[in-house]
Amino acid sequence: MKMTAKCIDCLLSRVYYEALLSTSDEEQIMKACTAGLMTMCKVFSPDECSARVATHVHRAVYQALEDEDPYKELKDISNLVAMDVLPLARRFVEEADTERERLKRALLSATIGNAFDFGVKDFEVPYRQFEERFLEYAKQGFAVDDIDEMLNIAKDEDVVYITDNCGEIVFDSLAIRELKEVASHITLVVRGAPIMTDATMEDVVWLGLDKVVDRVLTTGSNAVGVLLDEVPKELFESLNNSSLIIAKGMANYETLSEYDISPICYLMMAKCTTVAGNVGAKKGELVARLVK
Repeated sequence: MKMTAKCIDCLLSRVYYEALLSTSDEEQIMKACTAGLMTMCKVFSPDECSARVATHVHRAVYQALEDEDPYKELKDISNLVAMDVLPLARRFVEEADTERERLKRALLSATIGNAFDFGVKDFEVPYRQFEERFLEYAKQGFAVDDIDEMLNIAKDEDVVYITDNCGEIVFDSLAIRELKEVASHITLVVRGAPIMTDATMEDVVWLGLDKVVDRVLTTGSNAVGVLLDEVPKELFESLNNSSLIIAKGMANYETLSEYDISPICYLMMAKCTTVAGNVGAKKGELVARLVK
């Protein structure tokens, strides 16, 4: 997805947001915001991928803050809140009448978990009322729904599952366990280093998902989304050779939609109007969009 004028406002607001997470020192906050703004001026182009620009900007801000993980506390909170709601989500899945419906409910639950995305402009993470919101989203379901077609591709095939946020990955664990009963091989992918609220290998081990899937890979860096020029050879080959890629969240959509990789199913909550418009949804709706 390319940069838009609205992306500029959103990205710079996030710069200020994460600076406040890291420090209360006004001089340090100004230093970080200046670094973000100067970097934006250097790398911005309407022809550039929005997440690639964001990657450069966030790296500059983290360096100015001298903080490699300013979202650490929010990530921990997200995981704890998600664990509290996990039994509800598990019951929602287990009450399904068929195995296929179980998997569909598990994927829906994992997509609801994409709400754990702190710092998106004009979007408030409902972590204080997440159980209530989970039930609301579960009732609404997907606004863009290619799940059945996606599952037809996944059966007995090699699937790559790319995670997004902490908290969300707790609900991903439901989907991955159900998907393992259908797919022949699952490769789980997380970020190679902390960036925003994204899950890393630490979260995979904490949840024991490394013992569920066939292989765990990382993106090789703290890039926002998946930038193919930064990923390890093993991930590059896996993405190109898999029968299906499942990509969670907006950043993965912003990057992977720039490449000729398919089939890929984007699962997300559309938390901004720009991404929502790109995937044929309204802001706040749940999306399961398959690109073949």
